[in-house]
Amino acid sequence: LRAKSSGDVESFDDYLVVYETAGVSDSFKETLHQMAEAIWPWKKIIWAYDILTSVRHISQQRFDTLRRTLRERVGVPVNQVDDIWVCWLTRPAEKLVFETYPPARIQLFEDGLISYIPVALAQDREDSGSLKAQIRERLDKLLPVRRYRRSRWALDPRHLSRVSSAYLQLTPEAPAPETLASVPRRFVDYHFLHQALERVRPILTTSYLADTADDDSVPDRVLVLGQALSRNGILSPGEELAIYKGIIDTLLAKGYRILWKEHPRISEPFFADLKAHVQKHRPNAEERLRELSLPGAYPVELVADRLGLAGCVGGTSAALFYLRRLYEIPCYTFGDVLLPYMRGADIFMNDMIRQEVPPLADLPSLGSASENTSFAGDKSAV
Repeated sequence: LRAKSSGDVESFDDYLVVYETAGVSDSFKETLHQMAEAIWPWKKIIWAYDILTSVRHISQQRFDTLRRTLRERVGVPVNQVDDIWVCWLTRPAEKLVFETYPPARIQLFEDGLISYIPVALAQDREDSGSLKAQIRERLDKLLPVRRYRRSRWALDPRHLSRVSSAYLQLTPEAPAPETLASVPRRFVDYHFLHQALERVRPILTTSYLADTADDDSVPDRVLVLGQALSRNGILSPGEELAIYKGIIDTLLAKGYRILWKEHPRISEPFFADLKAHVQKHRPNAEERLRELSLPGAYPVELVADRLGLAGCVGGTSAALFYLRRLYEIPCYTFGDVLLPYMRGADIFMNDMIRQEVPPLADLPSLGSASENTSFAGDKSAV
C-alpha cells in the first residue's frame, strides 16, 4: 500500500502487507520478512496471513471484521491510501483489500507466468436497469459482501476500472490478458531485478557456497527446479515423484551432475526419495545428485549465477525466463511431459514456457556419456 505521509512536503510512505493464501511455514514467513526489510525502506511490514485467505463464503459480519482488522494493523486512514500494489486481481484475498480501501488506485505487478493467463470478468445475470438489477444494487449497498461472494474467482468490473497500470517483467513480447488490454502496460527492465537481488544477498548465510563449481572445470552441473504440482492439485505426489525420477535418470545418462532445488512452498520434499531412487538403480552415480543448500524460501535467482551451471531444467517455472535473461543460463523444460495433466490456466502457462524454452531432449550429452535413457516418466512409480 502507498499512502500520503504526514510531512509538509507531499511524499509517500510504503506499507508492505505479507500473506500467502495456501499457507506456508513459519520459517518461510520469517525469511520473507528478512528479504523485505533488505529490499526496501518500508514504513511498516504487516503480517496478514490470518486475514487474507482463499475463503470467499463469509458473512457480512465476518467481512466487516476482516476489513476493520486489516485497517487497524496497517494504521493508515482509508482516504490516505492512494495505491494498492498487487499481483492478483481475482482472488478473495486481494478483493478484500480492494474493498477495505475503495478510493485507492490498483497497480498490478507481475507474479511470473500467472500474470499472463486469461482473466475472466464477472458478469451479473440481470440486465442493467431492470427491476431485479435495481433490487440487487440496493442489496449490494446494504450488504457489500454479496458482490464479494458473487464475483467468485473472476474480476469484479468495479475493480477493473480502478486498475491504473500493469508492471510486467517476464518478457516484453507476451501479450497482456485480453481483459486488461486497455490498462497501460510498463515493462520493468531486468537491471531493477538485479538491484533487488543485490540488496538481499548480504543476508544470506554462506552455506550455499559449498555448491559452487570448481573454476577450472568444464560446466557439467545442471540445476533442477522442483514444482508444486501435487500441492496445487494438478497431479498426485506419486505421479509428480515419477516425473522427477525420469528427469534425474535422463540427466545422469547424459553425463551431468545434478543440483536439486525444492519448490519453496511445498511441505513434503522430494529429494530423499530421489536420492533413494539413484542409490538403488544407479549406485555408481549417487555422488552426482546433490540438494542445493540454499534455504527453501530464498529465490534461486539469488545464487544461480554462482553455481557454475551448464543449464537449468524446470517444468512451468518462471525462473526459466528469469535465469536466461538475468544470467544467460541455458534453460530447458519438461513441460511436454506435464501436458496430459494440465487443465485450464495450467495449459496456457505450459504453452508459454514451451514457446520460450527448448525441451529437455535438446540438452546435449557430455563427452561419451550414454543417452540410452530418454525421459518419458517412470510410470512404474505412479
